Amino acid sequence: MTDDEDSPLTEVEAARFDDIVGREWPRADLGEAAPSDCLSALALETAGPAPGHITVYRPRRPPPLLALVSLITLGATVAATRHWGLAALNATVDRTLSTATRLDAAHTVALVGGAAGVGVLVSLTMVGVWTVTYARYRLRRSAWRIALTRTVPPVERHIRPPSIATTLAWTGTLVGVTIAAGWWVPNQLALLAAGRSAELEQHLTGQLTLAAIAWSGIAVACMTGLTAWACREGRHQIRVTANRSLTSP
Repeated sequence: MTDDEDSPLTEVEAARFDDIVGREWPRADLGEAAPSDCLSALALETAGPAPGHITVYRPRRPPPLLALVSLITLGATVAATRHWGLAALNATVDRTLSTATRLDAAHTVALVGGAAGVGVLVSLTMVGVWTVTYARYRLRRSAWRIALTRTVPPVERHIRPPSIATTLAWTGTLVGVTIAAGWWVPNQLALLAAGRSAELEQHLTGQLTLAAIAWSGIAVACMTGLTAWACREGRHQIRVTANRSLTSP
């Protein structure tokens, strides 16, 4: 190699120079891309990002068949109670009949009242089930709309399940009142059937009417509370499932 700056490099010297520069300063550090890198980048630009597909299922509105069946059951229960219960109650307070006949009529009133209570509970249960289903549908429809529009930012909230003591309290109240009514009503009917005075019959009839109204009100309140708790539990389960799917790796 010569020290003359004006003399050109030989082929061997140029090869050595290129080798030293390539080892000391790679092309990536100089901002240049290797031919293979250029081809890879060109292929990626040509291909473009792969389109992502997200399947979002539209929630289905629950059919009102269960609600209609519950209303039909309630109407049939009321009609049957009015047809057989009132006749048996009138026979219970009829003084022209014998005591044994009046006692049989009192037992019939008790049986009709028990069947009416079961019919009311079944009807309220079906209404509660349909209400829970409809509440779950509304929640899923809201989540479906948010998933489609993606305009609502996620908000972090704590997931608090509904208290199990609430449903136990409602259930215990309903069962306790029903047991108390099953013990108290037959005794009152027996006294009504064996009554000798019009004042006693009127007093016992008023007590039975108030007891029926009170039991119906407590049953409706308990079933409403249980339905509300079931709605909250359904919402909680949906939120837990959605949160688990989002936070799972």
